[in-house]
Formats: sequence, C-alpha cells, structure tokens
Amino acid sequence: MASRFFRGVLALAAGFPQLSLAQAPATRNLPVDSGRVAVPGSSLYYETAGNGRPLILLHGGSLDRRMWDDQFYALAQSHRVIRYDARGHGRSGSVTSPFDGSEDLRALMEALRVGRATLVGSSLGGATAIDFALAYPERVDRLVLVGSGLSGYRWPPESRDVPWRVAARAAAARGDTVGIARSWLQSEYFAAARELPALAARLDTLLAENVELWKSRLRMGNQDTVFSGQALGRLDRIRAPALIVVGSRDVVDIHRIADTLQAYLPQARTVVVDRAGHVPNMERPSLFLEVLRNFLEGGR
Repeated sequence: MASRFFRGVLALAAGFPQLSLAQAPATRNLPVDSGRVAVPGSSLYYETAGNGRPLILLHGGSLDRRMWDDQFYALAQSHRVIRYDARGHGRSGSVTSPFDGSEDLRALMEALRVGRATLVGSSLGGATAIDFALAYPERVDRLVLVGSGLSGYRWPPESRDVPWRVAARAAAARGDTVGIARSWLQSEYFAAARELPALAARLDTLLAENVELWKSRLRMGNQDTVFSGQALGRLDRIRAPALIVVGSRDVVDIHRIADTLQAYLPQARTVVVDRAGHVPNMERPSLFLEVLRNFLEGGR
C-alpha cells in the first residue's frame, strides 16, 4: 500500500547479491557462549558472541533465535550480540500463564549485565522491543523494527475461510500442534518466502520445532499470553533513533503498523525491502545486513 510518509526504497535492491552468511563458515569461528536465565514461571535460553556495544536480536512469533543465523555471526564482528528464544519458543521454557515479554527482556539484560543495548526485533520481537523502550527508555540505544507488531494495535477480523486458518483449525481439533504451526507457512505473511525453496524448507523446520506456544494456547484457551502493554498511543514518548524495515510484499496490516511507527516515533526512518515479505532478514539477508550496518554506524 502507498504511504503518505517518506519511505527509503533502496534503488540497488533489485540487483543486490543475496549470498547467505550460512555460505561463509569463516564468520562462524567466533566463540559462542550460551546459557539460561530464570524468569517467573519459566526460563530463557540465550546465545552471545563478540565484543563491543551490546545488540540484542528478538525473533518473530512461532520462530526462534535461529531466524537470525544470517546476521548473528556477522554482527558479532563489531558488537556484543545476544540472541535468545522468547518464552514458549526454541530452547526456552514453556508458557504456563500470561506474561510480559518486555519484563523477560529486562531479566535477560540484568542477568547478562547489559545496561543499555540496541534492540533488533522482528514481528513479535519488534512489539516486545517497543514495549521495552517505553518501560525502560534509558536502556535502549537504538531500535530496529522489522515487520514489527505493535501492542494495542487492533487487528481486523480475518475470514475463517482463509486456507491457512482452515488448516490450523483442523490441526487444532486433532491436537496436532505441529500442524497448527506449519499451517502458518501457508499464510500471506510468507508468500514471498515460499517462492524460495531453501528458505521455505528452513521456515517449515523452524515452525515445526516451535510448538510450545501453540500447546499453551490449547491448554489455556486462545488468550493473549504475551503482552500486557498498550504501546499504541504512546509512541511519541520513545526518543531512541529507530529504523523501521518492512518488506514490500508484507501484509497490509504490517504496512499500516510501519506507517504508524513512522508517523509517531520522533526519530524514525523507514526502509522498504523490495520483493521481501514478512521476514526480510531471511529473504534478502545480505541487503538487510547492509541496511542494518549503515544504521548502526550512524547513517540515517
């Protein structure tokens, strides 16, 4: 959809080489520390590498820290990079009751003795980063919001006849949490990613291995177990410089959220990644890394 705000569409995008960092094993020789941080009722698994200014990677819902594989090691060349599995994802503990993802992030930072960091959040992770920036502004250096969600945003009802929802309901009826998770890959969020066979297979694996959140929803009912904040309406209080990244083929509501963030965050710039959908860091990893590095080095 067209935006009434300035959007920096990269002219070089169409011809930019898209080599995955997975093809460059030399960058993976950095030592990686891992561990677990206790949070009320659960625990968080994390990995950290590199030295320098702290940078924390927050993944999208139903995925895990591995969605940042193409950036983690490269960024660790110049930063202390931390990535972690949100509660109910990856190697982290399960969800047993509603919780505040921004408070989990605070606990992680305190355990790792990180006073202030740049937050890079995708989708659900972006919404968590925004909530955290509102609650603890002094602890946020910069924000990078990738296909970001936004707590308090009112999502319009989606037709129950949308194919992925039909498949998800059928899987839920038989208690098939893997089937529920995999059905999301057929949604419009991943339309662009499905056109890349290797990435589609990678996403299918990540979704199939991240079913704890779906299990908790079957146990607890379809309630919002993640957010207690209402960021919408308070965005103008965020003073940290922000980079908003959105794929040109992402869904309408994500573009609406990006427009809202651009309009109300005092220090924001939006970049649209051509031909990418909801996970531009995975769909166009080299281009995404170039954009991110430019922002981290002070480029506007």
